[in-house]
Amino acid sequence: MSDIDGSLVEFERRFGYRFKDSELLSLALTHSSCGKPNNKRLELLGDAVLDFVTADWLFDQYPDATEAELHRRREEVVNNDLLARLAKELGFEEVVQVSAGYRKALPDLQPSTLADAFEAVIGAIYRDGGMSAARELLVVHLNLRQFSAEIGRELHPKNELQELSIKRFGLYPVYAVANTHRKSDDPWQVTCALASQKLQTDASGRSKLDAETKAAIEMLKVLKTQ
Repeated sequence: MSDIDGSLVEFERRFGYRFKDSELLSLALTHSSCGKPNNKRLELLGDAVLDFVTADWLFDQYPDATEAELHRRREEVVNNDLLARLAKELGFEEVVQVSAGYRKALPDLQPSTLADAFEAVIGAIYRDGGMSAARELLVVHLNLRQFSAEIGRELHPKNELQELSIKRFGLYPVYAVANTHRKSDDPWQVTCALASQKLQTDASGRSKLDAETKAAIEMLKVLKTQ
């Protein structure tokens, strides 16, 4: 057995799913920098499965929630930062295949690469074992049971700001990336604006979501002092 085959067997053990078609797993872990075939199609499929499973779970857990509330709760559960963190914990960095050029430019896999690979693996599991297998694994890895008990306790700052802004001014906060020509290792610089109120806050973070969250927190501080 080759080293890469051994790594995939160990990866399957960590992830909790044994593929009937091992080529599906290999494809799911092949980044687009390697040329074709790659995991982009499976990523698209996995993204749809992820959205469906999460929405279906929340639909059952919160029978009285409005569409907007379900959408907000789904965003709390599923985002690229979370998927990248899960991928790291599950050892994706050891098995995702990227080109030599990618490795030379970026020795560490980017969070977006890890999140995309996670979605692609979910897509591969759906093709290999059906929706029930994909759902079972997502419930475990996304910790949905714990989330359903905890999510109602407090709003994410971005959602809290959106609700407050709509209630007070009838408008949505607008986020924009300030350093659009950033290098891959530069922090994200983001602005949060309430245009009609001529209010703007700025923040930086290790990811776009992190920077937007910090900008939202600063805007909440401004609004709560008015």
